[in-house]
Amino acid sequence: MKPGVAICAVVAVIAVAVVAVCGVWLLTDSPSYVYAARTISQGGIDMSRTPLYPLLIWFAAWVSGADFSALDTAPAGEFFANPMQMQGMFGAMFYVVVGVQLVLMVLSVACFYRLAGSLLRSLKAVCVLTLVYAVLCLAMNWHRTIMTESLAVSGMVFWAYFALQTLRRDGGQVFPAVMLGVMTILLIALRPSFLFLPIVLLLMALRLLFTRKRVAAVVCLVGVGATAACVLAYMQAFRSNFGVRALTDVSIANRYFDARDFELLQPDEVSNSWLREYLDYALAAYPEIGYDVERDPTQSGQDLFGEFSWVKKNIGLAQVNAEVDAALARHRGEWLRKLVATHFLNKHFFDSYRNYPTRTLLHSVMEMGLLAAFIWLPLFVGLVLLLRRRLRPSGVWLWLLTAGGALVVVLGAPNDYLRLMAPVYPMVMLLLAAMVPRSRA
Repeated sequence: MKPGVAICAVVAVIAVAVVAVCGVWLLTDSPSYVYAARTISQGGIDMSRTPLYPLLIWFAAWVSGADFSALDTAPAGEFFANPMQMQGMFGAMFYVVVGVQLVLMVLSVACFYRLAGSLLRSLKAVCVLTLVYAVLCLAMNWHRTIMTESLAVSGMVFWAYFALQTLRRDGGQVFPAVMLGVMTILLIALRPSFLFLPIVLLLMALRLLFTRKRVAAVVCLVGVGATAACVLAYMQAFRSNFGVRALTDVSIANRYFDARDFELLQPDEVSNSWLREYLDYALAAYPEIGYDVERDPTQSGQDLFGEFSWVKKNIGLAQVNAEVDAALARHRGEWLRKLVATHFLNKHFFDSYRNYPTRTLLHSVMEMGLLAAFIWLPLFVGLVLLLRRRLRPSGVWLWLLTAGGALVVVLGAPNDYLRLMAPVYPMVMLLLAAMVPRSRA
């Protein structure tokens, strides 16, 4: 048996055993995808989730015979406070989703093995690196979690695989180039943080034109155009429903959190009368703000997640967006200064666990240390090699994928780095392989 096949078989057996013993795992955000699936099944557009993962849940509901009307048996807040309550209602549906995630994870291990084999001469090194990736996938438990991380990690590996196939082969680049366009659309439909991929794909098309691989270049350009058309069409549909041109309300929510967290959204500066009255109440009743999702979202100004939902329900997403944009524009310098401090100090995480300072400190030190050692240091070394023209062509593209994925997370989500950067981890491993002197590319 070939080593790659053996590794995939072992990963599959372990993953199935873990699911069989431990079951499906739901996090605080998991119920939102089920609600989004119900919205899409009714012909609507969900405000907070892009469509791919809800569509997968809808498909799983169809396969398992699940009925979304069960969501009406309890207030939404109860499911978000205790998401495992959904297990009894949608157990079979969740196992279908997990089954899809598990299959794609095993396929990603096979693609990762091929990628590592194209970068390293030593078969032992290839096997070790693939095992590290497989262990990371299993240890993080994303394959059994109702969240987008598992598909995001697998999808990122698939994208890198098709990218290097397109760039390296003298012939037959059309199919992997087509798959790059398809994967770009699917990954953006999975989560907006993949919006950097069309830029990388465009750079690849220019590189292919420069190397006179015109057919593959044209296919990549078509992929970029198709992705842009799909994104713009979805954003227009979103605007028709919610008054804002966006993919989701997540970016608006993050900016609202910044405005409130940094005390930039003041009652005497907002134009909307309802929001002015609410901020007067919230600032007086809850001078300290946080991110405890278990608090009553309609009553607590301390819970920013619940507060954002309550505010947009009352004045609409478009008005929230306008007020936040105006507040951040008025205090742009202060916003940027505090934003940098937030990213480096991970302030949102501290606020979430202000009652557990020891746990918070240890977790934050570990989190930032791991990111520095595992992401920022390889990126810095790769940049030095790139500027000195000592980084191989495959390493350049892997560096772009790593940097793009990390930059989007840093700019768009200043909390929970370890989870949100999950798709970056396999790219860092491959980047390290590409920097090994005996690599071939």
